Amino acid sequence: MENCVYPDKKLCKQLFYSSLITSIPGIYALKKGYYFEGYMSFFIVFTSLNFWKNPRFFSWERSLDKIVVILALIYLFFFFTQSKFVKHFHKFLIFGIICYFLSNYYLKKKEWTISANLHMLMHISINIGIFLLYAGHYKPF
Repeated sequence: MENCVYPDKKLCKQLFYSSLITSIPGIYALKKGYYFEGYMSFFIVFTSLNFWKNPRFFSWERSLDKIVVILALIYLFFFFTQSKFVKHFHKFLIFGIICYFLSNYYLKKKEWTISANLHMLMHISINIGIFLLYAGHYKPF
């Protein structure tokens, strides 16, 4: 596979499945009546699964996934400021961003397993933060 992110297919498969974590806050958002946010989560799941099925550095799938995730996080950062758990969201978001950059650092060093584990930890951390954000009694517009 040319331009493949990880040469080990097992790691790609683990990241593919860890992308499904985003559906948990998505389901919770729909249950709470945050329909836009719920559908946004499932769009992220779709773009992430689409990328991780055949992860290549220079692909439209990677670009689309990154754009959708960044736009969603910007939306949540600015429009959920009234959630009572917003500070917890910020902490989990910062931790997740640190994991993302460390994942890329280890990827460049060809430490595939460390990089993939940090990327999965990013998925977990940010989605815990998003779940808490939705639990903070926000009224969407």
